[in-house]
Amino acid sequence: MPSPIREFLHTMRVFSSAAEPAPSASSQPPPSGVLPLLAAYGALAPSSFNAQPWEFRATARGLDICVDTSRGSPIGDAALREPVIACGAALFNARVALRHFGYRDLVWVCPDPADPRRVAHIEAGPVVPESNYNRTLFHAIPHRHTVRARREPFEHRPVPMAVVQELTAAARASGAWLHVAASATDRGALVDLVFEAGEKYEAAAGHLWSEDGLDAPVAPGKNSDDAERFAHAIAVGEARRAAHALQDAPVVAVLGTECDDVSAWVIAGEALEHVLLRAASHGVFASYANQPLRVTELRPWVRAVAGRAGEPHVLLGLGFASAPHGPPRRPVADVLG
Repeated sequence: MPSPIREFLHTMRVFSSAAEPAPSASSQPPPSGVLPLLAAYGALAPSSFNAQPWEFRATARGLDICVDTSRGSPIGDAALREPVIACGAALFNARVALRHFGYRDLVWVCPDPADPRRVAHIEAGPVVPESNYNRTLFHAIPHRHTVRARREPFEHRPVPMAVVQELTAAARASGAWLHVAASATDRGALVDLVFEAGEKYEAAAGHLWSEDGLDAPVAPGKNSDDAERFAHAIAVGEARRAAHALQDAPVVAVLGTECDDVSAWVIAGEALEHVLLRAASHGVFASYANQPLRVTELRPWVRAVAGRAGEPHVLLGLGFASAPHGPPRRPVADVLG
């Protein structure tokens, strides 16, 4: 593992899963004004449909990261999986920000049947100097963005192998795996799965999302055949755009974890954001093609292409791209309670 990542991991502390975090002797009351900053940087994380399905709850010792169930994905088992992954990405941003402000991050991943919306808790530990690696990640947070094929396609130049190796190491350091599709056969199989998913998923449900998110899903009337056909066309069109973006991406990869439960989804989100921030520091950005991962019968095929034990969570393309204006973000006042 590269030494900068070892240095980065040395400043991290993660506790075992627990329903209620016990007071830590090394924790301290959060410094004045830090919690809103952690929420602000956490809220810059990626999320499917830009739904931003997170809430940050201030506590006596730190911050709870919770799923906003009203803003989840409308599609299949992604209705829970994808919002939790997004919260994991937000948690990672908050951790990087806390270390930037000079404190070790103390974290509990704590799915709790009594409070199912809460997925993690973070609080400030001892004062520690920030590593150069963490500083690089922190400055990448506001620059990370999603490549949308219609607006800013990938540049036609390869991503250096050294950068790809850094990204796979970043995923591994966060407890996940990143499989890079090296052969044309594997890339083609993943693209075909995206096209197939577009023909299958949730056509009858009539969920419509704008490309930039924030719009509520639109459900057609009970007998609204025209609205359902329109929703199906939207779903197929989005899948086709995702498939074409994947075809054009210099790097195609699948991110996954060994297990498949709520804690693993949080880990997947943290690993995803670790990969994305490290990539953004090199000018490399991502597009997403998660459609086949939202279809129960297609998910095993993605796993088969990846050839890895465990569960795939994110299908993405990576490449150099310009940095456009990001999509709109919810005000901190709306996500911090």
